[in-house]
Amino acid sequence: MSLLIYSLSQVWNQLEVTHYRLATFTNATRMALQGVKDELIALRLTTMQNLMALDLLLAKEGGVCAMVGDSCCTYIPTNDEDHGSISVALDPTWQGVFV
Repeated sequence: MSLLIYSLSQVWNQLEVTHYRLATFTNATRMALQGVKDELIALRLTTMQNLMALDLLLAKEGGVCAMVGDSCCTYIPTNDEDHGSISVALDPTWQGVFV
């Protein structure tokens, strides 16, 4: 009987260690992806500012799109918003895992 209790104790300890490691990994992943989201927001803003500046400089020629053609109108997805694909993918994994 004492061997069974000892084995259960070992299993329980290993389960706690595994839970702690998973929670630590989840926290690190969330922090890393928050950094990626912040960088994407800044890159999108910089891109739009550069496009506006180029449009002003090339206004006499009809702007950037007149010079570049059809490929000028590029869609930049907003996956980094609060309800974007990054946040939506992370929300189920985040609930209930805390360190």
